[in-house]
Amino acid sequence: MMWKQLLAIALQVVAINAIVWPLPPLIEEPQANTIELTARPINQAKGLAGPGIGNLPLESAFNGTDLQWYGTVQVGTPPQDFIIVFDTGSADILIPSVACTPANGCDQKAHFDGSKSSTFNNTGKAWRTGFGTGVGVGVGSAATPFCAGTTASDTVTVAGIAALGQPISLINRQTPTLFESTGIQGIFGMSPGALSTSKSATYFQTLIKQGSVKQAIFSLFLSPKKVGKAEITIGGIDQTKFTGNISYPPQNTALPYWNVQFQSITVNGKASNVRGQTAIADSGTSNIIAPFADAKAIYALISPNIKLIDPRGAYGIPCSQIKDLNATITFAFGAGKYTIPSEELSVGEYPGMPGTCQTLINSSKDMNGWIIGGSLMKYYYTVWDVGNKRLGWATVAHSPKIQ
Repeated sequence: MMWKQLLAIALQVVAINAIVWPLPPLIEEPQANTIELTARPINQAKGLAGPGIGNLPLESAFNGTDLQWYGTVQVGTPPQDFIIVFDTGSADILIPSVACTPANGCDQKAHFDGSKSSTFNNTGKAWRTGFGTGVGVGVGSAATPFCAGTTASDTVTVAGIAALGQPISLINRQTPTLFESTGIQGIFGMSPGALSTSKSATYFQTLIKQGSVKQAIFSLFLSPKKVGKAEITIGGIDQTKFTGNISYPPQNTALPYWNVQFQSITVNGKASNVRGQTAIADSGTSNIIAPFADAKAIYALISPNIKLIDPRGAYGIPCSQIKDLNATITFAFGAGKYTIPSEELSVGEYPGMPGTCQTLINSSKDMNGWIIGGSLMKYYYTVWDVGNKRLGWATVAHSPKIQ
């Protein structure tokens, strides 16, 4: 989707930034629950208690593409619903507070009211965070919004699994373009805790400490609209969503973010001159972000007509030429190969340039690392093994055939 922390520029900070959290006790048997993710807030499933399974409709969110997925979580007692993006590129939970008015840049329909929650604790620490990209596939200043507010803690529930006394970051003001009128109301960080702006425990760390999950794992099935049934599984793996075995490529556990170490990239089966390196794995990034030289090298193997259309880092090509291009991009990491099919080349017509389609890789001369987002993840099942500090990948029924 998009939530890359300010870190997009220095391979050390990470895709999104988020916000805060504490820890509580165990109140029920460990479980592995699943909640379906959706791209638009319509016909939302309510009441995710009980079996802890919530089904939400899935539809395309941006320019006819579906590079962003979000679901409904609950905060407080009684619960208040928020439509959020599950972002592996940030660590904090960001939701708008009642202080986040249109005058402060907020267009969200839901605002958290701590006075209506019996479990709310206002810790009141000020915070501010910026993002390397916004909710879509924009570039430059238009894609680097910020938000700010104060910290608090409360009960946070996903798919019926509650983290008690969980630190949260309440948004009091934000860049008006932060959520781009998508209906998304907040960001739910799922990265390792080192990325937390307030150095607090993440939602998943809280669950582990409470003993509330069967396994220290969450899994993502981010699927194209035509496939549907996107979901996040908390505390386990949904065996029905993938085929074959789960592969766990080497992970640089010294880094504060989820990552993959790719050895090479091929385009239409032809080797590129992009060197092997570590890339951030970010479910909150809608597309792919790469260093300027690497993006140029990849595009050179697709078409000479793909040009830089915005000096801030967007590339494009006449939309009329898209259908004739083969642009299959394959990453090799671990013992496997993982492919983005040609149909992902265009992420939609570029704003203000009728007839020109933006292509999936954004870049900047200041960018010195890769971020792999929805363009690739939507074709694989991913297992985020918090306990063993590893990221697993498995093929699904709609995974592209390797060239």
